[in-house]
Amino acid sequence: MISSAPGGSAAPAASQWSATFVWLGRCLLGLMLIVIIGSLGLLATVKRLNQSAAAFVEEAIPAMAADWDGRAFLERAHPGILPPDAQQIVPKVFAQYAVLGPLDRVAQPTGRIGYGAYPGTPFLGFWAEYRARADFRAGPAQFRFVLAREADGWRIAGLDIASPVFGAVQRP
Repeated sequence: MISSAPGGSAAPAASQWSATFVWLGRCLLGLMLIVIIGSLGLLATVKRLNQSAAAFVEEAIPAMAADWDGRAFLERAHPGILPPDAQQIVPKVFAQYAVLGPLDRVAQPTGRIGYGAYPGTPFLGFWAEYRARADFRAGPAQFRFVLAREADGWRIAGLDIASPVFGAVQRP
């Protein structure tokens, strides 16, 4: 019920509405600040994950190419992508990559970080997709990594190595 002050004005009701709007405005401002602070925190997390994923790729390529025996890959691979007989299969696959020869240089990896389910994989959470060019004695190669984030760091969830050198290998 609206009461009127002497003289016909509705001052108490107007001040009640004014106080309600001030309270709503403060709530909206507080909510906006929470969203802004949360967004800044998320951006900082994504930047940190981006740097760590790029560093992981920069370190993984020389480790895998050091002797091409597959051990460095197996140490970094997510267990969910490895077949039961990976200890026998992976060295054979990496022996084929050995035609690239010794590593000369790895370019700065480029890629992106995502959250959710990576398309075509069972991985849920933070993931990364990175590419890096590497120069070997026999020629260039392009590495494509799909990484899955676990509590202890990044794991390889997918790897593709492409090179024109592979097509030039003579088969017996």
